[in-house]
Amino acid sequence: MTNERLRDNFHLAGLGLLRDPVDQVVNSLDNPRVCGFSTYIWNEQYNLALSKAIKQRWPDCVIMFGGPNVPNTESVHREWRQQHPWIDVTIRYEGEIAFASMLNDILDSSVKRDYVSHRIEDLDVPSPYLTGVFDDIMKDTRYDYAMTIETNRGCPFSCTFCDWGSLTYAKIKKFPLEKVFAEIEWAGNNRIEYLILADANFGVFADRDRAIVEHIINTKQRYGYPQQINSSWYKNSNDIVLDIAHTLTVHGLNRGLTLSVQSMHDATLEAIKRKNMRLNDLSHLFQECNRRQIPFYTELILGLPEETLASWRQGHFDLLEMGQHGCVYVFPVELLRNSALTAQHEQYGIKSTVISDYWTCERSGISEVQHIATETNTMTSQDFVQATLFSWMIVTFHHHGWTELYARYLRRKGWSYQAVYENLELWLGQHSFFAEQIHKLLISVSNFYQRGESLEYYAAWDTVKGMYQHRPLILDYLAQWFRSVCDDDYSDQLIELQSLYIVDPGQPHAITKELPSNLLSWITDLEPVITNMPTAYCFENSSSWQDLDEFLSYVVLRRKEGFGKARFQQVHQEMSMDFELNIACPMTSSKLLVN
Repeated sequence: MTNERLRDNFHLAGLGLLRDPVDQVVNSLDNPRVCGFSTYIWNEQYNLALSKAIKQRWPDCVIMFGGPNVPNTESVHREWRQQHPWIDVTIRYEGEIAFASMLNDILDSSVKRDYVSHRIEDLDVPSPYLTGVFDDIMKDTRYDYAMTIETNRGCPFSCTFCDWGSLTYAKIKKFPLEKVFAEIEWAGNNRIEYLILADANFGVFADRDRAIVEHIINTKQRYGYPQQINSSWYKNSNDIVLDIAHTLTVHGLNRGLTLSVQSMHDATLEAIKRKNMRLNDLSHLFQECNRRQIPFYTELILGLPEETLASWRQGHFDLLEMGQHGCVYVFPVELLRNSALTAQHEQYGIKSTVISDYWTCERSGISEVQHIATETNTMTSQDFVQATLFSWMIVTFHHHGWTELYARYLRRKGWSYQAVYENLELWLGQHSFFAEQIHKLLISVSNFYQRGESLEYYAAWDTVKGMYQHRPLILDYLAQWFRSVCDDDYSDQLIELQSLYIVDPGQPHAITKELPSNLLSWITDLEPVITNMPTAYCFENSSSWQDLDEFLSYVVLRRKEGFGKARFQQVHQEMSMDFELNIACPMTSSKLLVN
């Protein structure tokens, strides 16, 4: 649209945003000259099926594939092309200039089979938002839209499990700030609810990224949009990143700050080239996030090189000891096509399987596939199963909050988190209700790692949803466990606090409760000692919901924000209450005023 020759000879007939049935898409086309596909793990099978059907209907149409799943290694690239002979052209690495070059070559009847682009040094490239590419789409008001923008491009890290650094090279290049601001303005003006910052390390440029956040906030204040931000945060996060995340949190924009490690095992970190991450700083960052109630999460990848079942379990305990009481995501190792780990899989004895139902789209009827590691030279497939069940326990009971206050109380009483959760692990296995849940999970996780069946594995979230559906019963069971290990003067207060901490789907309002002491402040490291003085706490939900179904979906989709756990604050003690107040209590206020 900004190149006169191309604009005069080509017309953009449409953009495929929805995974419509292949026949429906093909029938909607009118003798296309070029069809381009941007492909990655979540749409490759759909793209292959659709492109093949288009080629069969219109043999002269140029089929072009780009995106992160086009193989970079020459031998793999040749094999992949042989498997998909209907693909005419591939573009590797950055696509903006290479795609324009391909169109020019089509006009000159000299199109090449493969375009390997050089790094774009000047990222002052035209914006599809600002040049009107999406204007017609935005007229369709049936949908809510997410919008992806880049403020910079490139990743300085070379983590072997990832393909980001290998695809965008190491040095970070910046997009013009005025262009970034204009795209944010476009998002607000077009009522974009969800803004995705597709930088590899947002927050790496302190002043610049602060200015971007301020512009997002200003845009939201003027338009009411965007409503939430998702980003991949700077891998070596620091207090500057925390300040940016806190600013977004205050304005209701933060979907969760990433403080990831992938593994806590030194040998594994060395093998995946992540040893340069400053893990010693994590404890400080965790504690600051807890203190400032910034939603944050940590990612772990199960089955990386040199990891063992013992080191995996210890990694969870280490994170808890460092103060990670927010959200933890656990992912199985995926062998991405262009990652260094995929090329090194024989070195580490990695065996894998293809999960053929990784994600099935009901709209198109096409399933995507996932290449999952199932065994390494340090972990058997049975180790993978046991490690997954252990992670389910830690994430479900601690990071979703069901035993978090119990565990943190016991930790302050001298227990280690390892002692706490090894005790709970044994108790769960002997309790009839939980033993049945664990048995079901064992079967589904075994099918995943040993038979390549994924749907039941991802249905592990059903156990979490079920706990909220039977909230009073589950809380009573877990209170029984707590009393079995600790029954002291504060047990009754703690059981009540734990109940208030787990959000009740039927109670959308904030709750203020007076307790006989400041126990909660002591447990959460806000105060150094317990004082037996009546203390009021306000418990507020992190978001609102329409009904139980929406609540249960949020428990999964918004777990980065700590959804399902109440945010709390201590209310000033100048008021005395011996009753419960079901009233609004904004977390931004420093005191609760009652007339």
